[in-house]
Amino acid sequence: MRLVLLAVLAAFGLAADAAEPVELEPRVRVPAGSPVITVSENLLKGLGMSPDDIKAVKDEVARLNEARGALLEKVAEAKKALQAAQKGVDDAVAALGSQEAALHKFIRDRLAQDRAAEYDVRLQVQPVVDWLKLNEDQVSQLVAKQAKLLAEDPRPALEQATAAFQNRPKPKTEEEHKDYAELRKKYTEVLKKYATFNQTWLANIESVLTDDQKQTWRTRYRRAAVGEGAAPAAKE
Repeated sequence: MRLVLLAVLAAFGLAADAAEPVELEPRVRVPAGSPVITVSENLLKGLGMSPDDIKAVKDEVARLNEARGALLEKVAEAKKALQAAQKGVDDAVAALGSQEAALHKFIRDRLAQDRAAEYDVRLQVQPVVDWLKLNEDQVSQLVAKQAKLLAEDPRPALEQATAAFQNRPKPKTEEEHKDYAELRKKYTEVLKKYATFNQTWLANIESVLTDDQKQTWRTRYRRAAVGEGAAPAAKE
């Protein structure tokens, strides 16, 4: 399945209306930090530490704990700054998405009604049209096929299911484990629909190509399997 999904990264080569690329970034973990450091005296004794060394350890723990309050305050301040910075990033990304949405609306408003309806689909297939130099008949066929497929686009549902699955609380009780299992089942079902959607999208493209175009397409498809391209993003 991984190769199929990676192949799609190049196959779509498109940006959905009012969408942004899916990016995976490292998460910053801010530890809560224990108010005090403690060391078990029994642990030290079990390790054969002398009474004098145990006292030295206790003195060192006391010294560190004396400075710990100030460090914890710095952690709290840094966490607030991090949250503020993340909000700034989120706001800026939202503004970028709003720009794109506004541009697409600007274009749609200047198209004939039938062309305006076609625009969203055409926008997504245009990179393939340009790359393989499809003729108008091929474009018409491809737009019709992809419009039918996009009528049941699973990407918004996948986005919601992914968010619900990632933000789920860690199950503790038996009931929570049941809820987790149900959530995982729904998530898996949407993933399967997404995989089918990807495969159908690829098949629709190949179905309108000439033999020469198929050769070019399949060469790019093989390159996509090792990680080229950009994943399609779900509409907002």
